Amino acid sequence: MNGRARDSVSSDIDQGIPALSSEADPLVVQVRNLLTETERIEFDRMLNERAAQSESWSDWVDAPTRYLSEFDPHAVSEIDADLTARLTALRDRAEERGWET
Repeated sequence: MNGRARDSVSSDIDQGIPALSSEADPLVVQVRNLLTETERIEFDRMLNERAAQSESWSDWVDAPTRYLSEFDPHAVSEIDADLTARLTALRDRAEERGWET
């Protein structure tokens, strides 16, 4: 990860570069905020792998100002559903631990 667009989905989002979609990118931030460091590393790896599995990956990599959803809405819809489920589970876990969410 050298700080260039498309090195990492999470890095792109952190730098304000469009990554998955306008709906999914904020979910990534919310999920990452509720993960441990070890979980965050695994989560970032999973996001990168899922983006790379898209049939439109190379088109997306060549267009760093566009969302993956513009090229492969189905793949991003699946990622979005996973993010939503993860966020719900992580919020539940945080509340069980007494954290404010």
